[in-house]
Order: sequence, then structure tokens, then C-alpha cells
Amino acid sequence: MVNVFRRGWVQVGLVAIIVAVVIIVGCRERQRQSQQRIQPTYTVGLVTWIGYAPAYVAKERGMFDAEGIKVDLRNMDQPGSRESAFATGQLDFFPNTPDAFVILFSEQSMSGKIMCALDQSRGADGLIAKKEIGSVADLKGKTVGFQKGITSHFLLLYFLHQAGLSGSDIKQINMGADDAGMAFMQGRLDAAATWEPWISKARQSPGSKVLVDSSQIGDRIVDVILVSDRVTQNPEAARAFMRAWYKALDFIKSNPEEAYLIIAKNLQVKPEEVFAMLQTTRFYTQAESERYLRDRLPAVATEISDLYQNEKIIRQGVSLADKIDAQMVNSR
Repeated sequence: MVNVFRRGWVQVGLVAIIVAVVIIVGCRERQRQSQQRIQPTYTVGLVTWIGYAPAYVAKERGMFDAEGIKVDLRNMDQPGSRESAFATGQLDFFPNTPDAFVILFSEQSMSGKIMCALDQSRGADGLIAKKEIGSVADLKGKTVGFQKGITSHFLLLYFLHQAGLSGSDIKQINMGADDAGMAFMQGRLDAAATWEPWISKARQSPGSKVLVDSSQIGDRIVDVILVSDRVTQNPEAARAFMRAWYKALDFIKSNPEEAYLIIAKNLQVKPEEVFAMLQTTRFYTQAESERYLRDRLPAVATEISDLYQNEKIIRQGVSLADKIDAQMVNSR
């Protein structure tokens, strides 16, 4: 009887343990699901630019989710929209070029860090002009469309200075980079500072030409990512974003036809145009990104700051050196 009694209690004990384990596992699963439901979404502000193609591929192919980060990609082509959105805490990832950040930080005192360099423009930006305009020097007195405060503005001023001119030597029309390209192709401008696909369209048009492009400007037009405090406080989010980015780059190389369809849809171009556009942009590896942030970005920012001061676009010099944090994405 004693043995039977003991065996009965043993069985009861085992049942109790099993029930407890089931309850614990169930609680942990509900907790995990709850955490997934409340996982923060990180917002990325983009413009329709070929250099951001990997972000579209990573989003559509589920690569961000696979790396454990929820991402909301927002196309924000309206001039100044990304800058104001970041300043008011509506953006977490803000890719742009050093010239744009020189202006941004000259106007506002903000937090945030530059964590990575993504790509270098090698012909994707340029000055397009009527066929009869022979050189940048010939733009004197001409009507030129461009968007103030972004890459197109910097590229225009850089080449004007190289030709012995300044911004005051041309008739400036402030409009979006895409609008400038379209206005030029419609014959409403003598020239435009713009980007792809308008650079390729100008090359193909018998009445226009590309005066100069970003392949002649070295590594001064490079997309870097400024991230919010929410990202700097959670560096795994930064690493997850870049892991997905690099996987998307690999996918574009290994599955070009599928990738081009995704990119074309987001840039609103034909898939056959994507290949040519990608040739004008060089994407950085992680090692190249770290070298650029360490060895080139501070000097490039200083050069831009000096040019913008001379043109009275900013009142005082700006250094981006204290905004750089390459360590955030050191581990993939």
C-alpha cells in the first residue's frame, strides 16, 4: 500500500511538473509574440535615387524582417521634407550627401550620428545643357534649374568655381532635381543640375548634352546615413539595417532581372533603364564605408563648408567630424 501510495504521489508530481512546464512555455510564447507586436518600426526617408535601390529590394524581399528590424520606407521628394522630418523626430534613417548635412547642421543644433557610407555617385549626377553650350564657363548669364541645398546645388557651385564663376553669374531657378530635369527636356531651361534618369535622357537627346558629371568630382558626392538617437541607443537596429542592405546588394548582382523589376517599380522607370543607371553609382563595402568616414568625410565636409560660406549659403563653418560613429555597424 505504501508503494502504491508513493507511486500515486509521484504520478501527481509528474503531472504537476508537466502542467507547469506547459504554462511556462505558453507564457514565454505569448511574451515573445507580444514583443513582436510592439517591436518598434524604424522610418527611412528616401528620394527617387538609384543609389537607394538596395533599400527597395531589401524591403520587398523581406530582408529587413529576416534581420529582425521593422522598416518603413518613405519616398520624400518634396524639397526640405526629409530635413524637417528628421529634425522633428519623424525619421530614424536619413541617407543624404555631406553637402546636405553641412547645411542642415549649420542651421540647426541636432543630435544624431553618421553611421555608414552607402554609395558614390560616378556619373549619376551632372549638369545637362543645350547642345550649343560648349562648357561650364558658357553658362554665364544662362538660366539654370536646380534644387537649392542638395547635391545638385553643390555640384553646380563646384563646377562653376572650377570655371572661374560663382552662383551670381547665372540666372538661378530653384526647383526639385527631377523637376529641373523635366523642365530642361521640355526646353524651359538652358541647363539643369540634376540626376538620373535625366542624365541618361540628356545623353540620348540630340538637342542636349552632359556638360560635366559626378565622375569628375571624386568622392565628394557620397551617400552617408544619419541616424536618430533611437538608433544610436539600439546599435543592433543599425547593424540589422546594414546586414539587410548588403544582402540586397548581393541579390541585385545574383538575380538582376528580378531586382531590376523591383527597382524600376520604385523609381518609376523601365526595367531596362535600371542597368544603365546602376553603372553610374558605385556601392561601398563595409570596409570602404569605414575608410571613407575615417579618412575622407571630415575633409570633404570642410571643403563644402568653405565653398558654401563663400557663396553665403551658410554663415559659419561646419565640421561633421563630431557626427561620425562608424563603430555602430562594425559587427555584421
